[in-house]
Amino acid sequence: SYIEKPSCVILLTVACETDFENQGAHHLAKQYDPQGKRTVGVLTKPDRIPEGEDDAWLALIRNEREALKNHWYCVKQPSSKDIKDGITWEEAREMEKGFFSMTAPWKGLDPMYKKRLGTDNLVERLSSILSALILRRLPEIQKELASAINKTKSELAKLPKPASKDPVGEVAGMLHGFATALDRLIDGIPHAGGLLQVIRPAQERFRREIRGTAPDFRPFEQDDERTGVETSFSYPQFLGNEEREVNGDGDALAVSAPIYIDQVMERARAARTRELPGHYPFFVNRSFIEEFTAQWAEPAQALCDTVYATLWEQVRTLITERFSSYGQGLLEQALMFHMQTYMKQRAEAAESLIAKFIALEAGGAFTLNEHYLADYKAKFLSHYKGAREKAQNPRLASAVEEYTPGRPSLAVAGPFGTTTYVTDHISPILSNLAGIGLTGVKVEDLMRLLPPDQMDPALDIMADVPAYFQVAYKRVTDNIPAAIDHELVRGIGRGVLQMLYSGLEINGAKSEQICRDFAEESLSVREQREELESKLRRLRMGEGKLRQVGV
Repeated sequence: SYIEKPSCVILLTVACETDFENQGAHHLAKQYDPQGKRTVGVLTKPDRIPEGEDDAWLALIRNEREALKNHWYCVKQPSSKDIKDGITWEEAREMEKGFFSMTAPWKGLDPMYKKRLGTDNLVERLSSILSALILRRLPEIQKELASAINKTKSELAKLPKPASKDPVGEVAGMLHGFATALDRLIDGIPHAGGLLQVIRPAQERFRREIRGTAPDFRPFEQDDERTGVETSFSYPQFLGNEEREVNGDGDALAVSAPIYIDQVMERARAARTRELPGHYPFFVNRSFIEEFTAQWAEPAQALCDTVYATLWEQVRTLITERFSSYGQGLLEQALMFHMQTYMKQRAEAAESLIAKFIALEAGGAFTLNEHYLADYKAKFLSHYKGAREKAQNPRLASAVEEYTPGRPSLAVAGPFGTTTYVTDHISPILSNLAGIGLTGVKVEDLMRLLPPDQMDPALDIMADVPAYFQVAYKRVTDNIPAAIDHELVRGIGRGVLQMLYSGLEINGAKSEQICRDFAEESLSVREQREELESKLRRLRMGEGKLRQVGV
């Protein structure tokens, strides 16, 4: 792992008493430095060369074999006995010089090769190599040092801030920052993950559920549909597509069970007390109204629960983002507790206001929007009457629908002459009525010439109830989300700072100690900070020393 680095100098030692090719160190050095640019060869134990093998080792010194850029050297170190006898460094060098100057074959080497004998020559060469290497590496070392300093600074910056000398002021500042961020959250953030954007599908689901409680009146008797009598009843177009819940095929979704006209009439007759003939008590209308308003409490509570869960998730995330790295996490835990408690109080206030709105709707029909109510009642009555008359008098209804003033009769030529078909039955009727003095009669007035329908009182009730539903439905689908927004969503922003100051006792007699406890670092963070600061000091000392050598 060391010698594979290109900046490492390999000092390869080979004992002369053992066959060169059998020494593993040589093979290892050649594996990682095949061209011999980083390797310095050193022969040891020259006094133990087997007889007749001198030339093989001298070839290395002359760099004729296994050539190395930095050459081969040979040293003679003291024996174990010399070391035991306490030989000094100077004595060892003198003994080494005597060996190479008096012993064959070393004494017969050319002067240029004798410079590669002895420890002093080796040390001098190694010093030269290392100095050159360091000079080449200095710019790179400086870059590595600067990178290490920046990395250490970055790691320090990721740590929580060290404990402040003014913990009360610091905690107060953090609470104010949290309150500001909370205001931004509940006011609305313009991106898909914002609180209001996440809540909106639940509000739309609530609107659909309330819309789904609309009474489904049918202007036909139950027996008509059971016996297969042709009936045609389409969705009221005047409500508009936005009022219509459809499936994937675009067909209207039937939510409430159909209520037939004879069922309405039966309930009206059963409710009569002292009314004159043909009159029925408002109790009948109110009973139908109470049936759909009684279904509104559950979706309203479900919306409140959904908004609470969504709001708490985002508030909890906000607390974690702003307080999780502070101290030992005690302030974060305290905020979680107090904010959840406060949110539950605001949710209870929202639920109380929702209950009042639902009670107002369930307590009886009421509106001052008389024009809106009358307009819808007239539309529903016309819709129901038209469908009923068409079912009871299909030929007349079809003729009235198809009537075009001035349309001629149809003449068809055949093999036995021309046959004339009268396709306009309406014009003669209008003409004859004018002849007996009934002028100004329009085609749509012909339906009024039919005998009175005994179900007219039921039709009036059937028109009155869905007309009022339109009034109450639009009111409640606005009021319930508005109540939740006012009491819960915006409610947690009102007075939140005062609540936190009081709950955390920031302004109390023990505020200094409480805030100091909040700010205290954990042991692991403190140790990590000390270690990084110590490392940074060492790196900066090294940087200073590099400047001294002019890098």
